[in-house]
Amino acid sequence: MEEEADEMTIEMLGGTRTTAADPAFAALYGQVQRFYDRQMRLFDAEEAQRAAGDGAARHWIGMLDARPQPDGTVHTRCSALVSTPRGAARKGLHVRVLEDVLAPAAEPGDWTLLHRTVTRDDTV
Repeated sequence: MEEEADEMTIEMLGGTRTTAADPAFAALYGQVQRFYDRQMRLFDAEEAQRAAGDGAARHWIGMLDARPQPDGTVHTRCSALVSTPRGAARKGLHVRVLEDVLAPAAEPGDWTLLHRTVTRDDTV
């Protein structure tokens, strides 16, 4: 006898419910993950240029929460881990919380940042 797999239920703003197995949500979540992957690569490249050989900060995004809105935007919240290089004035690991509003870009499957709030993790 085959057992059914448990599905994680996700409650959207406004009371709409979906499951993690929902193909539309899975596609959207993948697009948002790719958006943040590009963002972190841009941050790292900018840091490398600024550091000019002294080492650059590295960025990592995790704990991504994406909530589609009725107007087509996506509200996201995630943690950004920033590691600073040796020799930096404030070396070590720093955690920031990013709360963003993303809108669909002209290119299908791409997103544009409309608004970003960044806070230190120890103040949230």
